[in-house]
Amino acid sequence: MHILLIEDNRIEIMKMKRAISFLKLKHTIVSKTDGEAALRYLKKGARKRQTMYDLSIKNILCH
Repeated sequence: MHILLIEDNRIEIMKMKRAISFLKLKHTIVSKTDGEAALRYLKKGARKRQTMYDLSIKNILCH
């Protein structure tokens, strides 16, 4: 499984990567630190991914 992790806190990114490693899962994590970067990444045609994000992240446009 591929995971797109949208998180601006480097400690939280490290925790997620450690948890995946500890559980010996074969997941690939791609991390983006803001919403705009994540949207650009997804628009480039990224494969179907499981997406996790921080609700308080900067640069996410809400309408």
